Amino acid sequence: MGKGFIIIIGLLQLMAWKAYGQVPELMGGCKMHPHSQNRVAVSADFNPVRIFKQHLSIALDPAVRHISGQVHYRLQLTEARPQLAIDLDAALQVDSVWSGNQSLSFSQNPLQLLLPAPNGLWPADSTLEFSVQYAGIPPVNPNGFGSFMTAKHGPDSVPVLWTLSQPYGCRDWWPAFQTLGIRADSTWLSVNIPIGYRSGGPGLLQRIDTLGGRVTYHWQHHYSMPPYLLGLAVSEYEVLEQRIPIAGSTDTVFVQDYVYLEDTAYAFPRLRELLPPMLQRFSDLFGPYPYLTEKYGHMQISIFSGGMEHSTMSSMGSWDYSLMVHELAHQWFGNKITCASWRDIWVNEGFATWMVSLCLEDLLDNGFWWPGWKHLTRLSALRVPEGSIFVRDTALTTTIFSQRLTYHKASFVLHGLRYQIGDSAMFAGLRSYMNDPQLSWGFATTEHIRYFLEQASGQDLRGYFDRYIYGAGYPRYQVNWQQQGNQLKLHTRQLLPQGLPFAQKLPIRAYGDGDSLDIHIDFRGSQRSDVVIVPFTIDSLVFDPDIFVLSEPAVVQRLSSLQQGNFFASLNNDVLQLQLPFDLQPNAELRLYDLQGRLLHWQFVPAEQLYQEIRLTQWLQPGMYLLQLQSGNEQATKKLILAQ
Repeated sequence: MGKGFIIIIGLLQLMAWKAYGQVPELMGGCKMHPHSQNRVAVSADFNPVRIFKQHLSIALDPAVRHISGQVHYRLQLTEARPQLAIDLDAALQVDSVWSGNQSLSFSQNPLQLLLPAPNGLWPADSTLEFSVQYAGIPPVNPNGFGSFMTAKHGPDSVPVLWTLSQPYGCRDWWPAFQTLGIRADSTWLSVNIPIGYRSGGPGLLQRIDTLGGRVTYHWQHHYSMPPYLLGLAVSEYEVLEQRIPIAGSTDTVFVQDYVYLEDTAYAFPRLRELLPPMLQRFSDLFGPYPYLTEKYGHMQISIFSGGMEHSTMSSMGSWDYSLMVHELAHQWFGNKITCASWRDIWVNEGFATWMVSLCLEDLLDNGFWWPGWKHLTRLSALRVPEGSIFVRDTALTTTIFSQRLTYHKASFVLHGLRYQIGDSAMFAGLRSYMNDPQLSWGFATTEHIRYFLEQASGQDLRGYFDRYIYGAGYPRYQVNWQQQGNQLKLHTRQLLPQGLPFAQKLPIRAYGDGDSLDIHIDFRGSQRSDVVIVPFTIDSLVFDPDIFVLSEPAVVQRLSSLQQGNFFASLNNDVLQLQLPFDLQPNAELRLYDLQGRLLHWQFVPAEQLYQEIRLTQWLQPGMYLLQLQSGNEQATKKLILAQ
């Protein structure tokens, strides 16, 4: 199969797949947000603890769906509590809980492990250190992407096991604090597995211990991490290691990849060739790779095309170019700064999907695939108007991770925002966001994104965010034009949705005599007229030629003069709807007669608006009427029929 055909198939798959929480391939109505937040007021979900350290020591066999082990915590309570609630599914049974040499009492309900305070109340700011011993068969969570999965791969049916906890799956395989708003300062992972297998994990591999027929992989991660970003994978892997230098700095990124034996011939060359330019691009645009003192890497798993941005080591269902970009991009947007709640998930996923376009723009085949990304991403976002990027109902995973809204529409809105404020402001604002000390290694909301982009651009972006992020739908525009000498007269009108203007800059390109001219209309309100000097005879006009505006295909039409009959009207009871010509003179007059010649309505017509609705002073009976428009020495008459 040819390379071009494979990538086109990937583009089509992108429209239909958001496999296991991430985007594969090249996509890798009213104001809903009543109050703007102060930029430092992160509206995270309930935050009961600060985790200093979490250490998982677990035993696994990729051929068996079972887990056993212990978790050790050192944490601080943010407020006084009579008991501590830890997320854990009842399918995993706790054997014991202890602190030092002292056993702690506990109980389990279907979704939690409860630790009551020994003296009735744990004081605020108290530091707790305890361990939990547990074991069981991890449940199959229907509201997730497979939090604990086993499968087989390759011609020899080699077992593989992996975890994927986003958004509510931590409790399916370990006692965790999975609520957004909580991060662990340090995470250690020790995985005991049969000899012959390897285990990927976060941070740096400290050592591998061998005892009997089993080995233990010891990983340590010393960057702040939300619990859902902890992931592992166990199978027979070949390992590729490389150090990628970052031009313009003394930085190098250590990369460690765990790849199925049967896929090394394909994956290893791609990882050597494609990953370095991606790392360079994002380091240039958004700052140094976040986990510079540890690593980046991949661990292969058996999900179709999808992946997961586990901290420092992404889980990969394929080696597609855009999936590689998407998961790497998350190390900045999603990992270093995480959405404050699942309502703001686009702060993770929309950015990672948009960042695919930043690589397709010129890194892959000299930008050949970038127009395809723009076209198909917009096409997906326009499938139906319902729903907002800002998630209203976070109960269901399918709603949080809507491929159309969270990935495709959100990424195209960012793509359009880049055009609205320009590259300089866009990337300066995002660098400031990424390096803000109050947000780095923390959580952010939609309003944080808006704040930093407004600061960089000097523009008020509330309208853009209200319509495209918090609101539903998208506009449709009509552009009428007429050339008189070197003057291009334009009239732009928003057709849909009525009464809800999408205020933004609109690109138009005029073609003629082998030349072209780009025009940018600052559209505010429902319609506007412009006059542009064009030094050539125009053959055609194209709306949004480079695909930057999230809107339905525009209606573009060339209008004639009043003498040529370019005057349209309709009558509905006492409302007269008009489409007027470009060459209307000041103080043009409008007259409405009945067939007996009686004047029923007269007024001057404002020339600056081509589309007007005029409410008549009297209610008309069904029948035929004559509408006369007088502009200077020219006159046009229309017959109007008011039906019963």
